[in-house]
Amino acid sequence: MRTVKGAATGRAGPPGARAALELLASPDARRDPHSWFERWRRWGPLVSEGPDVVMLLDHADCLAALTAPELTTDQRHCPWLARRADLLFESWPDAPDSVLTPPFAFLGHRPPPPERGAVVRGLSGDGPRPEIARIVAVALDSLGPGPARIDAVGDLTDRIARDLACALLGLDPAQAPAVREGARAVMALFDEVIDPTGPLRSGPEGTPDPLPPGLTRTVTAFHRLVADAVDGLPATALTRPLRLLRERTGDRATLVSTAVLTAESAYESLGHFLTNCLYALLAHPVVAAELRREPARSGAVVEEVLRWCPPTHLVVRYAARRTVLGSGARQVAVGPGAVVLLNLAAAGRDPRVFRDPGVFDHRRDGGGGRVGHLGLGHGPHFCPGAGLARPAAEELLAGFAARVERPRFLRPDPGLVHRDRVLVHGLTEFPMVFDGVRPARHPGRGR
Repeated sequence: MRTVKGAATGRAGPPGARAALELLASPDARRDPHSWFERWRRWGPLVSEGPDVVMLLDHADCLAALTAPELTTDQRHCPWLARRADLLFESWPDAPDSVLTPPFAFLGHRPPPPERGAVVRGLSGDGPRPEIARIVAVALDSLGPGPARIDAVGDLTDRIARDLACALLGLDPAQAPAVREGARAVMALFDEVIDPTGPLRSGPEGTPDPLPPGLTRTVTAFHRLVADAVDGLPATALTRPLRLLRERTGDRATLVSTAVLTAESAYESLGHFLTNCLYALLAHPVVAAELRREPARSGAVVEEVLRWCPPTHLVVRYAARRTVLGSGARQVAVGPGAVVLLNLAAAGRDPRVFRDPGVFDHRRDGGGGRVGHLGLGHGPHFCPGAGLARPAAEELLAGFAARVERPRFLRPDPGLVHRDRVLVHGLTEFPMVFDGVRPARHPGRGR
């Protein structure tokens, strides 16, 4: 069994986990990280010391880590990151209480907290689907009759995501620009305070720069917007999660904290996921043709996208006490405070679990849906927004395949622009063309 100390990091051996993060931040790796994952997999977990960092790539290792009680999202178990966060928040003395309260703060966060349960229950069943279908249909209508050249991110998936975020908060679509600006600021704040990959790449030593005043002002304004929204939530299917939580919690800061995270995830994470779904459809025209004939297969396509190209590539856990990661001769022992990176994207391409893992095959395992991917997490760390993500993606894929005529990449080499982030795999631009958009026949899957 290996320990983090003495891990091989030379050129002849595997890269350390910190070196791997540096590689994944490069433009080439953002375009195609999977070639790197395949190369690293034969070495098992990648490890670094000073600070202790481990990256898990195998499906079995990631699955075990998602349910391991020794691993937590509580950043206080990593002393150097907790100190860094404290220093950053010292530069924001007037931060709203909801910023400093879990789940937003990710400090003291213990799954499954009650706010996760409220979101899961609120989005369960088919209740939200008609409202989701209407939002997707309106976005497709906005493309116009065509032919046209569009940016699929800015003109379609971004619109769907921000309108869904507004609907979750019970806000009028006219407030979508404020929701988009606020959600982006929240993600930028997480990059500064929560995401450890930046300081791990640059080194944890030294004092971080103060948080930009413009960023903290925008996040504060967004928290206030959300706080006002939760006071007057209308009774709709999509506001049900926050209405349930409002009934069950007497802590207003927790309610607003959860509402902000729910809206941010609906915009940022869901937006990337919807874009990845469209990319998969354009890259596999045979699948698009099949969906036109059999729109009910959209569920199987969504599950394959989650395996083949999930929106979240890495999730972060912290060791609360000494634990052993991996299995057999590839085990790695880490001590308290270690940063553990679960590479869910690599797990989805593990050849020991998925035959021909690089091939997009929505019919694998009969095409019945759950194929063992970890694209939405697992167990206590299963994504609470799955009840929104799956139907939104299904509606988009079925509606896009049925209504958009001859969609294709703008160029043979798509020239897509990827996000400059390591944890999330998404696109900032997605140029495409199409010949026309048919009118919607009726809402719901199988338009």
